[in-house]
Amino acid sequence: MDNPKKEFIDTILSFQSHDVWTVFSDFFAVTALEFRCSLSSFEFKRGDLEQKKAAINQIYAKYQDKEKELFPKLYALLEMLIDAEIQNKHFTDIAGAIFHELDAGNKHTGQFFTPQHLADLTAGLCLDAEKIRALITQNGCVRFSEPASGAGAMILAWATAIAKCGYNPQKVMFIHATDIDIRCVNMCYVQLSLYGLPAVVVHGDTLTLKTWDTMYTPIYYFDWWNLKNERFKELSRND
Repeated sequence: MDNPKKEFIDTILSFQSHDVWTVFSDFFAVTALEFRCSLSSFEFKRGDLEQKKAAINQIYAKYQDKEKELFPKLYALLEMLIDAEIQNKHFTDIAGAIFHELDAGNKHTGQFFTPQHLADLTAGLCLDAEKIRALITQNGCVRFSEPASGAGAMILAWATAIAKCGYNPQKVMFIHATDIDIRCVNMCYVQLSLYGLPAVVVHGDTLTLKTWDTMYTPIYYFDWWNLKNERFKELSRND
């Protein structure tokens, strides 16, 4: 496919049942829920799994049958876009970029995401390569905490910066991301999952420390980051 990004946007615009922002948000909500259901043996009790499946069906019920069939297509296009970025060793907020191209960030939604080039510039200016190497040598990884993650542009910029230091961020970067907006949380979670980055993504309020939900990317479990995270907590208590 010559231009999967354009195809993704055109597919979103082809929906008739709902406005662009609703379709865009529902796509990331469904995708996040599908990921979490696939991890149910790690995350949920049976009742929780059934609740997540019901939430998926509730979203699909809003759409016409022909529109439901477009959700897997959107997923395939997003995966294609992210795979291309991984091949180039560049981690990009695809969701945020598409969001703005769809003009979803208008005065009605009040949603605006940091452009990736600005996030990349910030990470590049702040990166202390020697400190990064020292942390990885000492702990086996470097940990990042993002208290207002949005769709994940700043996190992904740091992943690119880590890659430029000669490391694979999928192996040496541990992420804790929080956002108060569930739509941003879903966008961030789906992208970090597809980029294969180990992360805990929290739907919560960083200022009040209130938490509504916690999501774990697939690699968090498959590469044993759940056990590594417990070790980090123990080391922190002993410091």
